[in-house]
Amino acid sequence: MLCSPPALLLPLTHHDWRLSFAAIGMFITSVGVVYYNVAQVSFRQALCPRHLLGRMNATMRFLVWGTMPLGGLLGGWLATAFGLRNALWIAAVGAQLAPLWVLFSPLRGLREVPLPEETASAIAN
Repeated sequence: MLCSPPALLLPLTHHDWRLSFAAIGMFITSVGVVYYNVAQVSFRQALCPRHLLGRMNATMRFLVWGTMPLGGLLGGWLATAFGLRNALWIAAVGAQLAPLWVLFSPLRGLREVPLPEETASAIAN
């Protein structure tokens, strides 16, 4: 939630002193992506039963990395249809909406990582 607002700097970039907006926006947003990936992969791995980790990881990689070419095509279409700067505005505003999934999910109130059933039963025994 803190690292997506700097994405709004990208459409403000120009070929003068405002070129630094791109560097600042991309750096902070990229740091946020790293933090998010560490947290979400750790959470998924803690939650998933051990024997399903490979399948879960392969599925998530397919869903995340597999949709990137579609995002590239959509971005190219938006830039062609509405102009590059407008496409950047659309992407930056869309980035602001991304944290809403977590904000309004039960994950927000989670204080401990739930254990997979096999781990919970092993601890109970």
